[in-house]
Amino acid sequence: MTAERLARAGLTRTADLFWFLNGWATSSLDGYAGRPSAVGMPGTPLLVAGGQPLTGGPFGQPPLPVLPVHLQQVKAVDASRAPRLADGRLAPDGAVRLRLRPPGTGLEAQGAFSAGNEVGDPGPFRTTEREVLNEDRIGPQYFGEASLRGADASAQVSLRSVRHYTTDRAIRARAENVQDTLDGPPLQQLVAPRLVLSAEELLPGTHRLTTHYAALRSLPFFKTLGYELPARRRHAHIGVRGDIGVRGDPSGNRSDRTQRLRYRFGYRRATLASDAGRFRSAPPPNLTFDWTEDHLTTHVGVGDLSLPFSPLPGNAPVRLRFGVSADYTRAQAKRASLDDPTLLTTRAYAELAAPSAAFRPRLAALLSQTDGQLGGGALLSSQFPLGRRSSLGLHLGYVRAPYAAGGPFWYWLQQGLPAPQHPEGQVALPSSPFPASERLTADLRLRRTFAGGLRLALELSARHFQHLSLPSGSYRFARIALPAYAPPGGALVPHLRLHTEASGQTVRAAIEGTHTAPAGLTHQFRYNVFAHHATGEGGARRAFDQRFARVPHHQLRYTARLAVATRFSLEGRVTARSSEHWPAYRPAGADCSYPHRLPAFLRVDLTATKRLWRDHLRLRLALRNLLDAPLRRHPAGPVRRLALFLSFEAQL
Repeated sequence: MTAERLARAGLTRTADLFWFLNGWATSSLDGYAGRPSAVGMPGTPLLVAGGQPLTGGPFGQPPLPVLPVHLQQVKAVDASRAPRLADGRLAPDGAVRLRLRPPGTGLEAQGAFSAGNEVGDPGPFRTTEREVLNEDRIGPQYFGEASLRGADASAQVSLRSVRHYTTDRAIRARAENVQDTLDGPPLQQLVAPRLVLSAEELLPGTHRLTTHYAALRSLPFFKTLGYELPARRRHAHIGVRGDIGVRGDPSGNRSDRTQRLRYRFGYRRATLASDAGRFRSAPPPNLTFDWTEDHLTTHVGVGDLSLPFSPLPGNAPVRLRFGVSADYTRAQAKRASLDDPTLLTTRAYAELAAPSAAFRPRLAALLSQTDGQLGGGALLSSQFPLGRRSSLGLHLGYVRAPYAAGGPFWYWLQQGLPAPQHPEGQVALPSSPFPASERLTADLRLRRTFAGGLRLALELSARHFQHLSLPSGSYRFARIALPAYAPPGGALVPHLRLHTEASGQTVRAAIEGTHTAPAGLTHQFRYNVFAHHATGEGGARRAFDQRFARVPHHQLRYTARLAVATRFSLEGRVTARSSEHWPAYRPAGADCSYPHRLPAFLRVDLTATKRLWRDHLRLRLALRNLLDAPLRRHPAGPVRRLALFLSFEAQL
């Protein structure tokens, strides 16, 4: 997915990528802190931006809300829905790589502004009385970047700032449990500076130092509590990476891509603390928290070694890559009466590839351990030509993933870190250690190009899971009498139990077609069908069903793009999706307006893009949900209506 394609689509936030990418889904309670996942996968993908893997934070907070990268910095997006070897680690739930633009020669500067507003709003970003419906959602968003590049080195500095007004009635009603909303609507505010220094000729090879910081005021929803709490989240990161020629290239010239040593070292400190200044009064002790997570990561690998022999037909050359990587995490929490829990993961991997062979085989294997628990996997992919116009792609994988390797929410909770919990709720965790999950994956993709320019692709993906750790349970609604508007204020009282033996299968099939006719008008359609089957019995079966019942069984998308010359484009998208089922919210749906079944919907989006002043300026107008249909992405989340987005980008 190229930067030009993203710009014409009218995307304004990085989180919008997962609505736009085919075969991906994202759920969000607030419309801002989305949790993406590949359709048919139980977890979140590995996110890599500019060569640096980005993890979440304390208690499994998602990385997208604190991402310091703006879409204008993205050169291309590479998304894999299958397990993938990325950055020295095996990503069991897929990976998304954001390839960033390198700085241009000399001095450059660019900036962007965007804002969005929904219908039924008395004014942009205006605080209104409680009885007046205010539907502001996103913006304003500001971005600025300056870069300087010479013959030997380069420097980039950027700043991203976002404000997000979560004024949906349901969210404001829950937030009034603890926050005085008379001071204004619940607000999420991000400030994220970023600095990148690169040296190409000053030292042998190429080296890059990256540092960024993100400060976010937010209202995260705590699944163990049942409502949102004001919080401050901070991420500080510093990392260095590079590659050096190890033989036959003492100068480190990048023109020789063989036999190179690649390295990466990074340190991240992430904090999540209750924002006492936004509480109505002094918060009770069970609603205050202060968590810190320190994370060290390293990766050293040797790439593109040519083997002296080749077992392939025609003696096609075989390339070898291998290396080691490690991650160390320490979690801390104030008032925790225990030693700080830690996690150590070490890995070793090897990959063989023959890109010049007729069927381009690639085999990767990885072995890992996380605090003594073994993990690993093997991946095999190939591309078979079927004549001049057709090809068949195959990807097979087996992954054994230690649950604690990602440091998710439930693991830290089991280790004794305190989390806000509802006094009437119940959270049951297994007393034994979490087992490693296992999965088998198979992906087929058949592509054919016809004489008239029509391109068709058929996809089939199958997954088999064993020993997944998934929660099952229910949420009921507890009313309170504070708010004066419907739905009544209150909290979702959770009754959750984590099961470690969830098993089952998922299957996804898709057909995609692209055609350009007449010149300048491109048509694209894609249809997805999804099904799942849970095995086992009891709570583990319910947990698997609850995780995948919310995935739509059918989804159809049609996109038309019209390019007039090179400076104006118009793009429209029609998306139809079947209903979603959230069984855990059935008790809450009987007591309030939180539906456990989200109905099928039809969404129409329209985007117009105009380039000005020799392509130095770009204006974009986007209409989301043009039919003004009430759409939900989560039973307890906001209702989306027709929204207007305006963005302005400049590059000098």
